[in-house]
Amino acid sequence: RHRVETGMRSIWLAAAAVLVLSGCSSTITLTGRATTTDESFAGLYDPGPFGPETGSLIGSPVLFTSSNGPRCEGKPSGAGSNGGMTLAITCDDGRTGTMAFDGPAPAHGKGMIGKDEVVMTLAAWRRG
Repeated sequence: RHRVETGMRSIWLAAAAVLVLSGCSSTITLTGRATTTDESFAGLYDPGPFGPETGSLIGSPVLFTSSNGPRCEGKPSGAGSNGGMTLAITCDDGRTGTMAFDGPAPAHGKGMIGKDEVVMTLAAWRRG
């Protein structure tokens, strides 16, 4: 009996893994710029199989790079009532910040990275 239960549990775990891994998702392009300097930002965001409709709290972090070299990560830290999200940003040069987007992709965001005001855009999202 124990062997049957273990076998069934393995089948259910495998089925759940297939559903999660085969979930439909696509990446969203992120672009941005500091408003007072020539620094720009570019990267990709994969909201995961549930998409941005969930407030993106389940998706992966937004990964982007500065034109000056540093790599940054924006972790979803909240969702607005309009479907937008807030990112808690950390960069490998020590800068931190917050970015708030006005809705799900396509969306515009405003915030700070270090001492610089930054504006960003998430391109249109398509379920793949």
